[in-house]
Amino acid sequence: MKSASGPIPVRPGDSLSALSPFVNTEGFLRVGGRLSRTALPWCHHHSLLLPRNGPVVELIVRRAHESEFHTGLNQTLTALRRRFWVVRGRQAVKRCTGACIICQKHDAPPFCPLMCDLPPERVTQSLPFNRVGLDFAGPLHVKD
Repeated sequence: MKSASGPIPVRPGDSLSALSPFVNTEGFLRVGGRLSRTALPWCHHHSLLLPRNGPVVELIVRRAHESEFHTGLNQTLTALRRRFWVVRGRQAVKRCTGACIICQKHDAPPFCPLMCDLPPERVTQSLPFNRVGLDFAGPLHVKD
């Protein structure tokens, strides 16, 4: 790829100023960084900068979530940031994982049925050892 056409003027107080955004020759907004001397591909040096919401961003986040086999927030965010930098990406991934049916089923609490009433033998007063319950286990030999 050719070198970038130049940085974008960003207000100093803006949240994007820390990302050093620039427009490349194809017109895409990319993130600047300090990885230009590494052996990584150019697309990893300068990730595409995406807005915080939108249908395309939702599809990209969902694709990253599914390609990581429905892992959690941090794993999906790491996979997403290999190629893209989503503004407020953590919130976008939370929205995606919260709407994922497979993750909802996996994270659902277990079913806990209601307990039935105790039998009258357990709640009425009686003399000690008047009623005895015994758990018996072992070999039972029955003669014909």
